[in-house]
Amino acid sequence: MKVCLIPYLISEHTNTTLPNKLFDYMACGKPIVSSRLKPIERILIKENCGIVLKENTPEEFANVILGLYNNYKLCRELGKNGKKAFLHKYNWEIDGKTFIDCIEMFCPKK
Repeated sequence: MKVCLIPYLISEHTNTTLPNKLFDYMACGKPIVSSRLKPIERILIKENCGIVLKENTPEEFANVILGLYNNYKLCRELGKNGKKAFLHKYNWEIDGKTFIDCIEMFCPKK
């Protein structure tokens, strides 16, 4: 099974944003390995769909990828969890509905 990576350097910018690739990977049902970035870490842990590195070193990335390569069952579980979360929580259809509901709440039709 393929593993998807989010190998970003930790900075003020990357620690306050979510890359679209996170949701693309979840939609594809692939396990994710990411640098320790707060917004990404929150989702990966909450949805149990990936692994967050502790040290953010190339060696740690390699070891985690090899660990997943050797544990097909865990790869499938992480990927399945990510796809389920994407379908039920993290997609444009749901976000769009939330956005429209907010607009209608604050700007009711006359």
